[in-house]
Amino acid sequence: MAFGITKQGFKLKRLSDIQSETKEAFRATFGKEINLDSESFLGQI
Repeated sequence: MAFGITKQGFKLKRLSDIQSETKEAFRATFGKEINLDSESFLGQI
């Protein structure tokens, strides 16, 4: 799905999409076994 300004107007990115993308980026950078629990440092970011 496209986000931002489109031909149909402005499409807002949902929080759940942002969180998923951020977690994927952390895993790609630091490895699949990284702790992303809500109480961990990176999980709070």
